[in-house]
Amino acid sequence: MCGITGFIDKKNKLKGAAKKKIISKMLKAIDHRGGDGRGIYVDGALAMAHARLSIVDLSNNATQPMKSRSGNTILSFNGEIYNHREIRNTELRDYQFQSTSDTETLLYGFEKLGEKIINRLRGMFAFSFFDRVNNKVFLAIDHCGIKPLYYLSNDDWFAWSSEIKGLLVLPNLNTKLNKPLLGEYLLFRSNAGDETLFRGIKKMLPEQQLTVDLNNFKERLSICRRPSHPSFNPSLRVEQLTVLLEQSVKEHLMADVPLGLQLSGGIDSSLIAALVRKNLGMTELLHSFSIGLSDSSWNEFIYSRIVKEKLGTVHHEIIFTEKDFCLALPEAIYHYDQPINHSHSIPMMLLAREARKHVKILLSGEGADEVFGGYLRYQQFAERRNRVDKNIIFSNAFEELARVKKLLKKDNLDLSWRHAIVDEVRHKSFSYRLGWYDFKTYLTPMLLRQDTMGMASSLENRVPFLDQRLVAFGLNLKLSEKISAGETKFILKKAAEAFLPKEIVFRKKIGFSQPLSFWLKNPNGLGRYLKLFSRKNFRRDFLCYEEVEGLISNHLANRADNGNILWELINLELWLRIFIDQESYQSFLFL
Repeated sequence: MCGITGFIDKKNKLKGAAKKKIISKMLKAIDHRGGDGRGIYVDGALAMAHARLSIVDLSNNATQPMKSRSGNTILSFNGEIYNHREIRNTELRDYQFQSTSDTETLLYGFEKLGEKIINRLRGMFAFSFFDRVNNKVFLAIDHCGIKPLYYLSNDDWFAWSSEIKGLLVLPNLNTKLNKPLLGEYLLFRSNAGDETLFRGIKKMLPEQQLTVDLNNFKERLSICRRPSHPSFNPSLRVEQLTVLLEQSVKEHLMADVPLGLQLSGGIDSSLIAALVRKNLGMTELLHSFSIGLSDSSWNEFIYSRIVKEKLGTVHHEIIFTEKDFCLALPEAIYHYDQPINHSHSIPMMLLAREARKHVKILLSGEGADEVFGGYLRYQQFAERRNRVDKNIIFSNAFEELARVKKLLKKDNLDLSWRHAIVDEVRHKSFSYRLGWYDFKTYLTPMLLRQDTMGMASSLENRVPFLDQRLVAFGLNLKLSEKISAGETKFILKKAAEAFLPKEIVFRKKIGFSQPLSFWLKNPNGLGRYLKLFSRKNFRRDFLCYEEVEGLISNHLANRADNGNILWELINLELWLRIFIDQESYQSFLFL
């Protein structure tokens, strides 16, 4: 895993030295994603750069940007292609490779097959190709959006980057808030669609491809749908799921560096851990990491200890405090590039920092809830007779629509992307539409959290549950196969019984959270961030501050629990100050 960035100087006014200076600044902004090497390529109006975190083939033969022997193709790549050896042995069996890296496989795969190579890839990726023969740049990301990629296009630039901050250093870029997205953000803590809270900066969506013709700067955006998967046998569902899980975990172990486990003690991460141990054998050293508060009410150590004893991992329990959380919040927002949606992003960043002392890769159970129906809302839908798409749209909202409308001076609420996501699969079953909607909306920011919180410490996160075969299997399950006898993720639990103790498989889902509402009442803790809304600081023209004041006073006086919305408002304000007002995130450490 790495960081990529680049630009096209549309007017080609800058000399080579000036282009190198700009691309160096862009690379510096995302340099934390690498640590093992930096590379820059400049050719005419184009500049590309790469921050390398060496995972597969640690030699200089895998340095990027990588140029083909013909010189016709240049690649800058972030991610892992888990079936790259298979591709070498089939489509590319006549090639003489200089490295064992998946980067070189991807490079020559594109040179031989062009965009069709995308259909052959299993993995997580965001990459940029420069096709010198046709004078085109080609960008693409994986089927889930596991690896992020952002871009902008204006009169002067077309530019892209693994993180938004890599784009913000471009000359004459006037960064402003994208106000029409605020209503959706406050409702869902994230935005569906390709727009971001930065006006003019877009994100690549899962399966998207973007081609830019350097001859006329025309852009072509398309979707690469993977080939359809074979049908599954209803009478062998659990057996088929087990096979797919084992295949995925085995492929996700591809590495030339140490890897470990993000182990919460829940069924998802525990099942991944058990399958990793089965592949590696009991004698190989395997690190696992859990994090939580010292209060047992706010950690899951009792369960992660059961798993680590069964699997014989070298286990690390990381305890953080309210002070640690508060101090880390501004930095987490800086790395996330957006307001933090889930509070557990902060301990995840702290866990990654500790894990990086021992490993370069962490495997997690992310994605299982969305693919196999792990949330309470799935159970609620299973119990309903009247299932309508309108209820799907608001099923993963965090706030009430009426309160959001009161907070905003203008009715900035556009849910057209969310309706389009459900409408896209209107011919599918209700179970599929529900899972698809979560997959395209709720999962996306969760994956961004995995990526950015890990890469803040140059740590790669892998998500075996999001192998495209597993995703296809899970989304096509009936709701009754996901929810049964009051159990969520029922079929996954049936598969897990062969690998884990029942006390782990069938324990009540807790979820990783923090006592935000309580902390907000501590003026020396999280509550200190409420000072951001004091009268002397009122300056946002879109917020109704009388409503904000009411939320704060009612919360502090115990008249209402407004912890969720105050969390969103604090994150939004910190983000605005760091990225729009351009204040250093470090200036908020000692409010």
